[in-house]
Amino acid sequence: MVDQKDFFDNYEDNLTLLTSFSTRRSGSTKLFNLFRASALLLELKTYEIKIHPNSITPELINELCKKKIDILLLSQRSLNEQIVSFSRVFNIKNKFNKTNKIYEYAKQKIIEEREQEFCILRKIIPKAVNICLARYEYINNINIKNQLVDCCRILYNVLDLDLSLDNIKHLINSNNILEKLDYKYGLTKKSAIRIQSKYIGNFLDFDSFSQIHGGHISGEEDYFDQELLSIVSQDEYDSEAKDIDRIYKSNISNLLKQSPKNLSVYYLE
Repeated sequence: MVDQKDFFDNYEDNLTLLTSFSTRRSGSTKLFNLFRASALLLELKTYEIKIHPNSITPELINELCKKKIDILLLSQRSLNEQIVSFSRVFNIKNKFNKTNKIYEYAKQKIIEEREQEFCILRKIIPKAVNICLARYEYINNINIKNQLVDCCRILYNVLDLDLSLDNIKHLINSNNILEKLDYKYGLTKKSAIRIQSKYIGNFLDFDSFSQIHGGHISGEEDYFDQELLSIVSQDEYDSEAKDIDRIYKSNISNLLKQSPKNLSVYYLE
């Protein structure tokens, strides 16, 4: 594990601090890379931190509370989708011989991490100036050209850049920049699979630049374990998961409403 005491060794006040603390398997890596790619496109100097709630230490939280967080990124995905994805990448099926046990184990892990996320946000949000909350449906389904325009627009507003929307679109359309950013950051599924192929499906190994893990993105043929899918689609499980999601989103929404008046919140849905 990276020594989190060293996270700010190269930090300078003139850098735009871009942070992400979302739960695992929520689309956080792609959201983070979309903003990194947009910042590169706009020639911004950034300082970037991405870590999941289950790994963050009190020391890093304390350090963050001393900084002005320019943009805090939050990604949200439905509980059942997270459960299936979490179970696949962490190979939980080898821990239990019954599918419902796999479901319950993964569900508990995700709920615990959501609770950790909430506690971290409650401490960090007062230090944030801008928050971007993105739903997984947006992260996964919108084409990357439109996503980059949206992220650039947010950066434009956050940093008061002297750049019009037409200028942003022109930048994205020029010199094959879209293909270059995709290749560098793994923004499309095809590009992400190319990056992850270097790590032979081992999720514990990952590309240090894009933070895309081995087995990070599944192929269409193996995306849902059929047995697990049969569990999560049952009415009793589906109904419970939707209730948990509703409470989770409501808690985050209320936290944002109670935040300082100078906080700006941007939604990508």
